[in-house]
Amino acid sequence: MVDTVFREWGHGNVVMPPKVNLDMSRSGHSSWANAMPAYLAFCNVGGLKWVGGYGSNPARGLPYIMGVVVLTDPETGHTLAVMDGVYISDWRTGASAGVAAKCLAREGTGRIAVIGAGAQGRTAAVCLREVFPVAHITVADISEQRRLAFRAEMEEKYRLPVSLAPTVEAAVSDADVVVLLTTAREPFVNAEWIPEGCLTLAMGSYQQAQDRLILDADTIVVDC
Repeated sequence: MVDTVFREWGHGNVVMPPKVNLDMSRSGHSSWANAMPAYLAFCNVGGLKWVGGYGSNPARGLPYIMGVVVLTDPETGHTLAVMDGVYISDWRTGASAGVAAKCLAREGTGRIAVIGAGAQGRTAAVCLREVFPVAHITVADISEQRRLAFRAEMEEKYRLPVSLAPTVEAAVSDADVVVLLTTAREPFVNAEWIPEGCLTLAMGSYQQAQDRLILDADTIVVDC
């Protein structure tokens, strides 16, 4: 479905105003939320995703990403559904990594590096494996505990073998696809670490790669 929506947006069949970002850091917590409305003309569906990141949640045993999705009848304005937005957001993000890699990664991709062992790193790994079923996946994260939990879930739930990298540089140095899904607030991926021909998917909420890595790329594609 995600690739269908991308295609229909390109054909002009999706109405999607710019998202509105709400900075709530004055609460004393690292928190933000986005209001993201859209209308899909090709299937006559309208709605809003209200989703954000809450930095103190992991310490409370809660997901970093929290949100809801509201669907509205385009003809009457009746609310059709109010749904949890966490599951949808996680898998939409993972699926968009798969769609991007299917269209942009080089043929014969065999090595995928996932930087960030959170929920969306997990969904990205699963979706990328669907696109490249024989590719080897490596994960890096600043937390060894999260790396181990990531590998355990991938192997037990999805039968997807994963290697653990001690550093980001070690993970990306021979990768064909690099997925950045962290909450880092400053760049931590050096341009010289990324091999020529590698597809870099910078999907976190903040800048994670050096400017030079992005600006010197042969092609820049933006997910709207």
